[in-house]
Amino acid sequence: MEKKISVTVVDAMPGKFKTTWAMETMVRYAKGFQHMLPFIYITPYIDEVQRVKAYMKENGVDVKEPEAYKGKGSKSEHLKKLIAGRCNIVTTHALFDKIDAETLELFRVHMYALFLDEVHEVVKKHEMTEDDLELLTNSNYIEIQEDGQIKWLAEEYDGRFEEFRNLCNLGALFRYGDKIYVWCFPIEVFKYMFETYIMTHLFEGQLQASYYKMYGVEYKMKYVVREEGKCRLIDYKPEYDIQDKEKIKDKIHIYEGNLNYGKAISLSSSYLRKADKELLKTLKNNVYNYFKHKVKGKSIDNMWTTIKDCKGALSGSTYTKGFVPLNARATNKYKHKKNLAYVYNRYLNPIDKKFFEQRGVKVDEDLYSLSELLQWIFRSQIREGGEINLYIPSERMRRILKEYLDK
Repeated sequence: MEKKISVTVVDAMPGKFKTTWAMETMVRYAKGFQHMLPFIYITPYIDEVQRVKAYMKENGVDVKEPEAYKGKGSKSEHLKKLIAGRCNIVTTHALFDKIDAETLELFRVHMYALFLDEVHEVVKKHEMTEDDLELLTNSNYIEIQEDGQIKWLAEEYDGRFEEFRNLCNLGALFRYGDKIYVWCFPIEVFKYMFETYIMTHLFEGQLQASYYKMYGVEYKMKYVVREEGKCRLIDYKPEYDIQDKEKIKDKIHIYEGNLNYGKAISLSSSYLRKADKELLKTLKNNVYNYFKHKVKGKSIDNMWTTIKDCKGALSGSTYTKGFVPLNARATNKYKHKKNLAYVYNRYLNPIDKKFFEQRGVKVDEDLYSLSELLQWIFRSQIREGGEINLYIPSERMRRILKEYLDK
């Protein structure tokens, strides 16, 4: 009988002890208080890897980080050796992306507990030319199945499409539309884990929730509480998020003035990339005006973001060094920041959205946008209860945030 995928989502606002709960639980796994299981902890940032390693060392748990050694192989090869030795492992999402069929087989044999600090990037575009795809099809190396999944047929192959072959063998490549190829994280990773824990906030708005629904994977929703210095999980209820919002909503001061835009100015990624110099100059002046005159903050207090393509055009004195990427999450590096500017109108990638919708999974785009915005906001001092000033020139993003806070 095939093992059922077991996923537990620990859904709570940033700063609500999710990582602390995970580290305490991993100590219990390692010492056999819960199950005598090896664990693998996946986090977005190297500094978080070091934090987890330090905690484990303080609690007498041996944990390894995959490393690349000159002449001895890559991080991916070292990861395989660590799994084969049933070592406790901590590493990044970037390395986890490079899982191949051999790594999957090692996970199947050795049965790990997986802890994901924030959701994983489960869907993204894979670049390949139509000519190359036609070549592989005509040479009978691949076939495209009815659901769009690309299946590798050749038993033996040694050539420039080796990475493509590996992804096909993982069941991770789909054709979508005329010339688009979608990389989809192999579901077998979760099948071969004893248990998967995901620590995040507003999971239902994130693509990993849509990914699980596409594969028919059910997941348990939990919330974390801290009592007498220890963390434990309880069943998730929407009112817990409402209670947490009540504690912070009066500490988020959203700018409502003439530096904002209405619906006519989208500020989406496509809009910003097509914006003329005059609009970009106005945006830059508005951000400068907000930091310099509206909140009168010191440079060290300022934090801002936009799409990477427009970072240079919108950078200005008093705030340039405070740039924090849109996808920042699971880091405490910016927890002293109190004046924020979010110069973007976040939408789902249309390819990702249609990919799931054509497979019968409805995606809530506003909830997705909200979850991404909140992740960014919570890099600031609001995560520790401090007050923040927030400039969001996009009418849509302001509306989504205010509706959430007022619910």
